[in-house]
Amino acid sequence: MVARHSRRESGQSMVWSAIVMMTVVVPLLMLVTDGSRLLHVRNRVQTALDAACEDAAWQAADLAHFRETGEVTFQSGWRVLASAHATFSNVLGERYRMNYQASMHVQPDYSQAVMYCDAQANVPFLLAFGSKTIHFASQSQIRFSR
Repeated sequence: MVARHSRRESGQSMVWSAIVMMTVVVPLLMLVTDGSRLLHVRNRVQTALDAACEDAAWQAADLAHFRETGEVTFQSGWRVLASAHATFSNVLGERYRMNYQASMHVQPDYSQAVMYCDAQANVPFLLAFGSKTIHFASQSQIRFSR
């Protein structure tokens, strides 16, 4: 027995396919594209922040004072912060290609000889509307040994 379709039923599979694509496939494509981009940016900015915080701690460490007294101290100065920001920018060399903005802040704790660093990145979505701001934190302490 051959099934007969009326003219009203022809083309319904295309309608259902379009509905499935709009409700399932397109959101999954947006999630995969923007999600993988967010993960990439998160990893790059965290690496850059860790490197900048470590650089700031090494630049601020007073090795001469440690050799004389055995006490770990930090020197203050704009060179420390400039070096940290330069390291942060150098590690994030591709940020203009990936179209996101990142900024960093360094807060030295001279009494404890610790550098506290935080950053944030604003990543606009490619397929979805809007953007996402991601926050990061890092700290670095120098430990000399004799």
